[in-house]
Amino acid sequence: MFKFCVVMFVSAAAVWAQHTSGMDEAVRAHAVDDKFMGAVLVARGDVILFDRAYGWANLEWRVPNTTETKFRVGSITKQFTAAAVMRLAEQGKLSLDDSLAKYVTAAPAAWRPITLRQLLNHTSGVASFTSLPDIAVLRRSPLELEKSIARLCALPSQSQPGEKYRYSNTGYLLLGHVIERVSGQGYAAFLREQLLQPLGLNDTDHDSDSAIVPLRAGGHTRVDGQLQHAAYINMEVAQAAGALYSTTHDLLRWTRALFGGRVLSPAALTMMTTPGLGHYGMGVVVRDVNGRQLIEHAGSIEGFNAHLAYYPQSEITVVVLANVNGNSPTELAAALGELAHAEATGGTSTKP
Repeated sequence: MFKFCVVMFVSAAAVWAQHTSGMDEAVRAHAVDDKFMGAVLVARGDVILFDRAYGWANLEWRVPNTTETKFRVGSITKQFTAAAVMRLAEQGKLSLDDSLAKYVTAAPAAWRPITLRQLLNHTSGVASFTSLPDIAVLRRSPLELEKSIARLCALPSQSQPGEKYRYSNTGYLLLGHVIERVSGQGYAAFLREQLLQPLGLNDTDHDSDSAIVPLRAGGHTRVDGQLQHAAYINMEVAQAAGALYSTTHDLLRWTRALFGGRVLSPAALTMMTTPGLGHYGMGVVVRDVNGRQLIEHAGSIEGFNAHLAYYPQSEITVVVLANVNGNSPTELAAALGELAHAEATGGTSTKP
């Protein structure tokens, strides 16, 4: 019996070593010539299966990325914003079916039928501020809500409220304003008090251009095959739509807390993760991949790309954070998810 157990243990270890090697190979294939730089984590439940960093946090000083490096996560921020709005709803301080005009007095007549629920699931029809023709200039200074609304109203509506899925960063900026109006706190302060600090997410916060943030990576982009510093963006522009930074480990903690019932009630979590138009729930994309439910969101902001994926049936979490623009995080998240499931079943990945 003892010999049998030893053989089984050695066999399992060998299989897992093979899958770990496969994960590293998958990432390194993207990291050739620094095309991918960042950190990667794969976990099943609370058990971390793969945890590595690649490339440089600072190219000029040749400071390498580590598993503790902080990266801007772009639109993964929307998960936190959605959870914050839903928590306020659970506290009876707002209703998801409230009109936007109840909280944004400058809302034009065309926006008055829009509900908070429609902002959360991207069916409001409000145009995204990132589609403004002078966004390259606007991103350098904080957006003033009233002026931004006036500008956005001049853009053609994407659709009637509730009619179609149309991804809109503006919708989440407006939700950030709602959080501030209802709570009486700034967006960042509310997130810290209600979510980040209680959950021990000590390496996650609203990014700031002036603050000294230890272990924060610099963002990069590639022009004519050469890496350059990413264009400047004032993080107040992104705010509730994409201004957070985090680490792979903190995003695992967040995922475990969110899906472990420590953030929202079961009913609220079900509402958040029920897909509507465009497979979008509230702050998350929900779809089936190879017969498995996948709850995910990508993030992109100047110099950074990110992907957070969670498979509820297997409790597998994949986090890929990059400090160079490109599609690698989304492609890697899919490949690593397949490899993790192959490990769980003792089989082989369906990906080549």
